[in-house]
Amino acid sequence: MAALFWRSVLLVEMSASGAFAGWLTALNVTGAQAVNPHLRKAASLTLSRSHSALTGVCLSGTPGGLCTGGNWTPAAWSAYLTADALPLATLTAGLTPAVELP
Repeated sequence: MAALFWRSVLLVEMSASGAFAGWLTALNVTGAQAVNPHLRKAASLTLSRSHSALTGVCLSGTPGGLCTGGNWTPAAWSAYLTADALPLATLTAGLTPAVELP
């Protein structure tokens, strides 16, 4: 199995209140030739003491895609992950060949 390497570009600004806001503008995954994923569009990122969020991280490949994001506050957090036409082998890469999924 080939190793996966991630390369990303993140543009961030800090406000006077100490919050960071920015965009994840590029995300490349090498070593995943079966899918060849790339970022569909820039994803927003917010970081502060009271709230953090990452939204719209969508990777497209051939075939299929994957989207994720989440929100955090001191009181609660949430996250989501969706996949569309993603080959099961992509999610099980690196598992022992004898492992069978139900």
